[in-house]
Amino acid sequence: MAARREPELHLLVVLPAAPEDVAFEGNRDPDARFGEFLQARAVTRIGAAFGARAFFASPARPAWQTASRYRRDNLHGAPIVYVHAKIAAFDGQRALVSSANLNGRSLHWDTEAGVMMDDPALARQLLERCLGHWRQDADWTLIAGDGASVVAEIRAAAQADRARSPAERRSLILPYAVGPARRFGRNLPGLPEAMV
Repeated sequence: MAARREPELHLLVVLPAAPEDVAFEGNRDPDARFGEFLQARAVTRIGAAFGARAFFASPARPAWQTASRYRRDNLHGAPIVYVHAKIAAFDGQRALVSSANLNGRSLHWDTEAGVMMDDPALARQLLERCLGHWRQDADWTLIAGDGASVVAEIRAAAQADRARSPAERRSLILPYAVGPARRFGRNLPGLPEAMV
């Protein structure tokens, strides 16, 4: 895996704390549970390959909320922000904006479109705008550093915000919690992963 071969490779992933239909509609159907199983497995595998060089984050609003009857619509005591954007930035040099999810259905069956930006100035501007959106009032310096410092800085800020009450948090970014997905998810042996 590239993460093991390339020790300078770092990864920041911002993903929803739960799928939209699971968080807000209480979907407990087999396809939703299989999707959560696959995501938890992928996050665990990628995290193990990268170690401290990767950070998985999820956004939540800076307000208190007890869990609804579906119990997946909050993260660390705050209402989740559902992420639907598909943006990838690479070393501040390239960026990809796409309609495709990173799943078999989007990559094999659905009709999707994307734009690759090879202009470093444009790619950097996109990355700065995205991270600035999540930053809110936090003092992230971010883009000035390399991948290692960006990942470390966002991880430290998210962990510090997790320890604060939601109303006192300085950004929308919190550590992604894989445990709920792992508990909710179910493997469906024999079902092709591309179905979800």
